[in-house]
Amino acid sequence: MRVAGRATTAAEAARIGNEVETLYTNGPAGGGGAFKSTREVIAVQSVLLPRAAVTPSFSFVEA
Repeated sequence: MRVAGRATTAAEAARIGNEVETLYTNGPAGGGGAFKSTREVIAVQSVLLPRAAVTPSFSFVEA
């Protein structure tokens, strides 16, 4: 069994891992190789915005 969770803080993510770990120790027999880890995920998501919500602009920056 694989379990994944999403949380807004590292502490919440650790709580998810602790809860899943109890399934390993108190769940059905025959499990093995269980481990828990947390990692930060940074993602890019495409969205659509109403045209009125966007103000086009540009600027030049000299190096």
